[in-house]
Amino acid sequence: MESRYYFKPNTIYCGDNLKVLKTFPDECVDLIYIDPPFFSGKNYDLVFDDQFAIRAFEDTFNGSMESYLSFMEERIRQLHRVLKPTGSFYLHCDWHVSHYLKVLCDKIFGYNNFQNEIIWKYNTGGASKKGFSKKHDNIFFYVKGNDYTFNTQREPFREDKTNHFTNMDNDGRKYRIRKSGGKEYKYYLDEGRICHDTWNIDSLNASAKERLGYPTQKPEALLERIIKASSNEGDIVLDAFCGCGTTLVVAKKLKRQWVGIDVSPIGCTVMSDRIGYQLKDIQGMKYSLEQAHELDWMDFQKWMIKAIDGIPLTKKGADKGIDGWQNNNKFNEIVPVEVKQHSIGRPDVQKFNTVIEEEKKKGGFMIAFTISKPASIEIKRIKRTTGRDIIFISFDDLFSREILLRKGAIKPTMLEKHLKVE
Repeated sequence: MESRYYFKPNTIYCGDNLKVLKTFPDECVDLIYIDPPFFSGKNYDLVFDDQFAIRAFEDTFNGSMESYLSFMEERIRQLHRVLKPTGSFYLHCDWHVSHYLKVLCDKIFGYNNFQNEIIWKYNTGGASKKGFSKKHDNIFFYVKGNDYTFNTQREPFREDKTNHFTNMDNDGRKYRIRKSGGKEYKYYLDEGRICHDTWNIDSLNASAKERLGYPTQKPEALLERIIKASSNEGDIVLDAFCGCGTTLVVAKKLKRQWVGIDVSPIGCTVMSDRIGYQLKDIQGMKYSLEQAHELDWMDFQKWMIKAIDGIPLTKKGADKGIDGWQNNNKFNEIVPVEVKQHSIGRPDVQKFNTVIEEEKKKGGFMIAFTISKPASIEIKRIKRTTGRDIIFISFDDLFSREILLRKGAIKPTMLEKHLKVE
């Protein structure tokens, strides 16, 4: 069967990264960064609001270390294959599997091609009463050969009482004196120091502007240091566990080409919006009717709601017929969203109208593959007699920004507003 994927820079791929990578040609990317599941045994939630969450993925592998390492080995071997001879590979992990993954990467890349174990130190997280609090991640840095890109990076000096930044030039520049080989050297504070293998970069706290609520989201500053150090403008940067797309965003800002892969339609939807892509531009996204029917129902529901920038609910039951909420719409208020796997009928519309009335809202959105003619007539009747506006969005509508704008499901960007005025 012919593959659905083909290699193209500046592309998001939705699918199993092993299957996607197998379709890529040999030695086609310059830099690889991956932040795979940590084998922590946790279920991560993608939290968009205090009262809403999405199950993003399960990091369990049935509790089997053998299963996890087999999963990783297959993928790291493919990543080694697609990496150029001059390329670099960064693997982000933590204490759960760092020692196992180091041995695995030594086997695949070669022990002599290991460059650094970078310690990313942060201050978030709790305090332990039974041991030393875990406040760092590990990032293994490998190359494929002797001729590789490396651009020295600098970081600000951390001024404290022991650093003696009391020395100052006539122009006001602070400096410190360091002795080496019997000579004195002057180090200026504003020039910073050459980065070591311990990085003090703040993690994303709850109030961080770039925070999306994605559970494993890493700060852009971390990716910026990696991408600047091991690539040049125009190079191709690959992230095969792309999550919410931080690597892609930073690569784009730094004028690199990029390639992102993630198995989650939810994650791909988040990163496509972040990078400024439409869902139809994502290779492998399940957007044909046949593929959509193959999706797990809960995943399908979440994806449909996220496609209109909504917030899906995760628990069924006492949801009053509400599958999610949407705030970025023509109503200028948060309104309910309902998703149906079958065609919407007249009784569905009547029930949803009751929900809207109980919630005291101006209207709401119903998403489904199709809608019956009696249901469409009922929507018009409700609008005429009550003023409540029920807006139907078909599955195909989700892939047309023009239609979503026309139906008021999303708001136009500043550029779209400008073009409309013009």
